[in-house]
Parts: sequence; C-alpha cells; structure tokens
Amino acid sequence: MQPLEIDYIGDTRLPISDIETIIQQNSPLVVQVPLPSINSSNSYLDIISDYLDASFVAEKLMESASTMEIEKVWGIKYHPVYHFTIVPKDSYELAKRLYELSILFGYDEGDEDEHMSWRQEVNEYGETLDKREFAFPEIIDDYYANLINGAYYELDSEYANFLENEYKKYPERRFGFWKSAHSSKLGVDCYLSIDAWVAPIKANIHQMIEVITGQKQKANFEPAESLFFNQIAYLLNEEQIVFLPFGHFMKAKSCAAIAINFDEFSKEYDWLEKVYTFSPSQDAISKRYSTFVQYAPERYEYFLSDFGNLVLVQDEDFSYLLFDSRNLTEREKVELADKLSNTFMEISNISGIRVDITCPWELMDDEKFEQVCYDVIYYNPKFDSSTIRKMGKSRSRDGGRDIEVFTRSRPGYEPEKFIFQCKFIKPDSSLSSTKLVGITDVVDQYGASGYGIMTSGVIDSTLYDKIDGIGRNRGIQFEHWSVYELERFLAKHPNIKDRHFGKLISTSV
Repeated sequence: MQPLEIDYIGDTRLPISDIETIIQQNSPLVVQVPLPSINSSNSYLDIISDYLDASFVAEKLMESASTMEIEKVWGIKYHPVYHFTIVPKDSYELAKRLYELSILFGYDEGDEDEHMSWRQEVNEYGETLDKREFAFPEIIDDYYANLINGAYYELDSEYANFLENEYKKYPERRFGFWKSAHSSKLGVDCYLSIDAWVAPIKANIHQMIEVITGQKQKANFEPAESLFFNQIAYLLNEEQIVFLPFGHFMKAKSCAAIAINFDEFSKEYDWLEKVYTFSPSQDAISKRYSTFVQYAPERYEYFLSDFGNLVLVQDEDFSYLLFDSRNLTEREKVELADKLSNTFMEISNISGIRVDITCPWELMDDEKFEQVCYDVIYYNPKFDSSTIRKMGKSRSRDGGRDIEVFTRSRPGYEPEKFIFQCKFIKPDSSLSSTKLVGITDVVDQYGASGYGIMTSGVIDSTLYDKIDGIGRNRGIQFEHWSVYELERFLAKHPNIKDRHFGKLISTSV
C-alpha cells in the first residue's frame, strides 16, 4: 500500500470509519507527513513551521500507537516527507486522531475554527519545546538547526531586539548551538550546532553519535597531535594530517563555558590565553617554587577518525566533536613540510646548531637508489615489513613496479597492496607527468589499492596534478617521496643514511 497522506485526508475529508478500515487492512500503517517548504520556500520561517507541525503530529500520533518508527524520505513530490510507521493501540482511536490532525494540513470552510484551534495548540507546543521530552527528538533538532541558522535572522529583522532577548535566554545560541532534544534520552545535556557537538566528558561519544545520527557503525578515533603554524591549525598522527577546524572548536568551547558552566560567562575567552599562550609570570613562579607550584596550562587530547572527517577534542570536563576537517592534499603536505623545514633550519641557526640533511645523490645509481627506497618502506610503520618484495634488479622488466608491500591490518581493515615505482634522476632535475605513465594500468593489473612514487629529485607540479586527479576519480591512495621527504626521513634515521651513503662518501673522498 502507498503511505496514507495526512494532507490527503484533510483535503478529501475522509470519514473516520474509512480511515479505520484502512488501518485495519494495513498493519503496520505508514502515514506520510509533508515538509512542503523545503526546496520550495526562500523563508526559514516556513521551513521551521513544517518541522514544528511534523513534530507535533508525531508526538500526538505516538499517544495512539503501540510502536512507531519515523523516516525522512527525500524526493517525494519535490520535497521531503516523513514516513511514520505505526502499529496502533486501537484502530478507532488512531483513525480519530488522524482525522483531527489532518485539519492542520487541509480543511474546508466548515473546519476553519477547528483548524485555528489546532494551530494555536501547535504554537503553544513550539513555545514550550525546552520544557518537553520527545519520543522523536530528531525532528526537533532539525527544527532548531533551521531556527538558529536561518529563521533567527528573519525574526530579528521583523522584531526589535529579538536576537538580544533570545541570546539572554539561551546564551549558547549566540555561537550557533542549541540543547539537543536527545539530551534526556542520552542522560546528559549535550549541545549541537551544524559544525560541532559538545557534551560532558562522562558522555559516551559513540552512543551519542549512534543515537543522534542513527548510524550504528562506530567511528574509530586514533590519538593525534596538534600543530599551530602560520595561523593555521593542523592535527596529525602516523597515518594522516588534516586541517583542524579551529573556529568550530572556539565556538564549541565558548558554548561549554557559557551554557554548561554559566558562572564562566564573563570568562568565555580566557581559555584561549590559558591554553595557547606562554605566561612569563606563571613560568617564573613555577621555576622559583617548583616544589609547590607547577605551571601546566589546560591541556587537550586530540583524536582523528579513520578518514579524517571527524575530530574529537577532550579536556578534563567536556568532549567536543568537530565536523568539516579535511585531509591535506599531497601538494599541501609538501608545501607544509617545506615551510616547517625552513622554520626548523632557522631555529637551528639561532640556537647555534648547524644541520645539513642533504644527501650526495650524485654518488648513487638506479640499483643503490632502489635499495634506499626499500629501507624507507621497510621502516615505515604504515606498512607490514614482512610483506615487502623488491622486483628484481633496477631497469628490469618489472611491469612498472619496483617494490610491492601491504599495509598493516587493524580491526575492521584488511591489508591493502601498494605498488612503488622508484625513479632515480639527477638531484637538480624534476620528475614530471610525462616521465611516469600508465599508473592506473599498473594498479589495475596487479590489483593494488595504492601507488607510491619515490624519486631522488623534485616532483613536478604536473605530476602532483595528475596523481591528485587520479586519486579523486579512481579512489587510489598515493604515497609520494621526493628528495625532500627522503632526506628528512634519512635525517631522522642516521643509521639507514650511513648504511647507504657512508661507504659512498668514504670511497669518493
């Protein structure tokens, strides 16, 4: 059966007996409630009105239901609708309730008084949302998202001091947050925005994600370290580096300080000074009275999800779940590495340390270079060293693959094959896209998930553009090791550097 449309009941004025017959013939019954303003109205006031009506109807129908599930379905009549799947307690009571509620969506002149009465009840319902518990809080959270990020500004243009009064009543909303309608179900007050979520540290983040989004697959968070450089915030661990949405974090932290720790209202930004600046006075006290005073600014723990799209930050009191993080592209990684390297050199020079990490590549040949590449991959924690294989001598007919290796397995993830191609070129030259062809053919031929490029020179921008495009279009993972990455790796592993260059240097002297 097609869903029973509540606006259809109102338009046609089906009698209660006919509705009861439909219920008795269909168990469970699917009732369709429209959201007609989405994708059709330019006003957020219309959109929040749709969500409020849908929430009101859902809560009222739940009173007549033994069980009830809801689903937002897109693409129906050019706008989304809610499907309410209902097992009734009593078919007549549900039929009567559907008949009454349908007057909200369609009525003739004789029903106008009853329509206005229901409309008044919906308005009163909307004015008491923060005092209610909901059987279906997801509808209300959608309502709040559209209210705070759109309708608020329309209302402020119509009514003097509207936002000022709202922010006094709900101070968290000045930062785009609202107290989630799921809070009672979760057992803690949690605050949501379209950019971030905030919850007390005792809250179970995995449960929070599951309850609010309905996704039962757990996000796997790995520890990460923060890096603030040139006014940009990053998070990184052994597997990835992402842009930290620091603006989202600032708003989330301020929400926690104001909404949850209301006494800290006047200190909403003090945490920035505590965490990210150096205090000479506190440092002096710490050094002078080290036995009694320890200078330790408030600290944070950072975690990255598997794909880098979610950031979890935790302090002593709260958890902050941040959205819109993004993995750096290969080119952005190289640019950041170059900038950090230059900064490191400057600090070394200031401190009197002279560091030269360059390697005498001109003393190598193809075969020796592949041996260096082999060790770099062998000691990379991303890969399982027991699976590495070197494909014959250099310049042999290796089919475009010099080294094969599998990534390390971990719960939920199977090992993935990577193919590496080693290109020994003159140190002052670059590896362009014209010198590396057939990447996708090689990957397809050997059933690999990733492809690595290792070269003793610089990787040309045309090649970066090429591998970025292949990565986007084909979902292939790329590892790139130009002379910059190789020299920095070898500087951190002097034993490997000495193994490959020590004899060459002594022989050439």
